[in-house]
Amino acid sequence: MIVSVNSESSVEVPDYLHCSKEFPVLITDLKGIIRYINRGYSILYGYSPEEVLGHSAEEQVMNFDFDKMHYTVNQCLNQIGIPQKVLLRKPCKYGKGVHFTEWEFTAIPDTTCKVAAIFCLGKIVTPLYTGESDQIKEEFLTVIDQLSSEAWAFYDCQLKLRLANRKAVQIVKEEFGREPLPGDDAMLYTGGDHAGLMRDAYSRALKGETIQYELTSPNGRSYILTIKPVYSKKSALLGVVHYMVDITQVVQNKKQLNTLSTRYKTLLDQLSGLVLIIEQDGQISFVSENVQSLSGFSKEQVIGKNFLQFVHQDDWELSQTFFKEVFSSQKPNTLAIRTLNSDQTYNWTLVKVGIFEEDGQSRLLVLLINIEEIKQKEALIEDFHETFRRIAFLQSHVVRAPLARLLGLTQALENCMIDNRDELEKFIQYIKEAAFELDGVIHQIVKMTTHKD
Repeated sequence: MIVSVNSESSVEVPDYLHCSKEFPVLITDLKGIIRYINRGYSILYGYSPEEVLGHSAEEQVMNFDFDKMHYTVNQCLNQIGIPQKVLLRKPCKYGKGVHFTEWEFTAIPDTTCKVAAIFCLGKIVTPLYTGESDQIKEEFLTVIDQLSSEAWAFYDCQLKLRLANRKAVQIVKEEFGREPLPGDDAMLYTGGDHAGLMRDAYSRALKGETIQYELTSPNGRSYILTIKPVYSKKSALLGVVHYMVDITQVVQNKKQLNTLSTRYKTLLDQLSGLVLIIEQDGQISFVSENVQSLSGFSKEQVIGKNFLQFVHQDDWELSQTFFKEVFSSQKPNTLAIRTLNSDQTYNWTLVKVGIFEEDGQSRLLVLLINIEEIKQKEALIEDFHETFRRIAFLQSHVVRAPLARLLGLTQALENCMIDNRDELEKFIQYIKEAAFELDGVIHQIVKMTTHKD
């Protein structure tokens, strides 16, 4: 049969193909417009010539296969007369399922040796991809039952999708905006950034390797992917299984922990105190990195030891009572005690304690702040207070006696109560004695204040 492709070109279709009911045949011009379908095409797909002729070939193929179809057509145009094979999916006429067809595209020249049309000979292979009795499916399900992954998909040796569980279908919908179908090429489900990595992984898996790696999807989700070969009971390679675990929450938690850890370390670095975690039995289970710079002890010398080993013996009972009260009340508290340094000296230390629960156990978060300088200043201030109290006593009691005598003697002189020189000399002697006594008290006060300065 002669088929006119355009006003200038025509091609011949053998009678056996024109009448075939088993093999669909169609011919398109170089613009992709269908110019011919055989009887088999109408019978197998349910379309009459009037519904197809003059329409674009893309209308007969699922959108997701457009790229594959155009690529194969270009291969034909580059190798005239040499058939190029491709698996394409065609929606059933009334939307109930998909036809899987293996096509051979061949570029046909006209009498002038110019390409006039694309000759397409098909073979329907739908049962291979949807049949319930498929051997591959049966043997694969035996293998897949042993997997505990969230999502899995199985590709045959041509990397065509055969099976996928609901979780895998859901992930593809979320990440790529469409539902995966049997026959899809494995590379359809890879983002641009991961295409090379995935292609290499599938190639290695088909050679017997198991590949595992972590990646982040375009939507920002993180997955652990494993691609491994699958064999039949007779050790024949069936294809590869691609399964994955969503670790987005784990990655986010890890990032948050890293952030918290950084902030915590920054906080500890800025603190002038020492941070401990103390168990209920008094054992130290954690100590901050600044332990050596603040106390002279290394972390190894502190962790696992009882806190009381680093407390002055006179403060043991006070410390034990304090910690028991914090555990029983479940409330934070503060205490001042003397703690040990590696050189066997002691510092006055402010112990600020909070309580938290971890793994069902109450623990103490302890901040130790060196207050030795504060204590020394407090002692100095108390010493000053004692001096001022003594000065006040001297001023109010000791100074008053000689001062009162001086006032009395001067008043007697003022009132002319002295009758002779002998009495005057006595008065002068009394005044000298009172003045010397007053001067001695004043010197004592001056000495006390000068000593403190």
